Amino acid sequence: MRIIDLHCYPGTKEWIACQGPYVEALAKYWKRNWIGKPEEEVVREFTDAGIEACLVALDLESTIGTKPVSNDYVHAMWQRHPKRIIQCWGALDPVKKDVLDEASPSSAPR
Repeated sequence: MRIIDLHCYPGTKEWIACQGPYVEALAKYWKRNWIGKPEEEVVREFTDAGIEACLVALDLESTIGTKPVSNDYVHAMWQRHPKRIIQCWGALDPVKKDVLDEASPSSAPR
């Protein structure tokens, strides 16, 4: 059986850091520590669970001031691990001035 997680968080240190003040609330909600892991450990966990992941980018920079886990970030993880990360969902912050450039097909990573 093929198992695909269609809304998968990278779980890396960068992903946790981008959550800023929400980390504690997320840990409480999920009833587990919300601690970032090295990328290789995250991918190993996907592999051990037999999951193919569709990673989700997140940009909270304009609302809480944290560095985003950008579209380029999740795309690069996909490029490094194409057998385990099979797709990525992008994120656009509509208040950023370059959002239309980010959304245009000509700016999409190849």
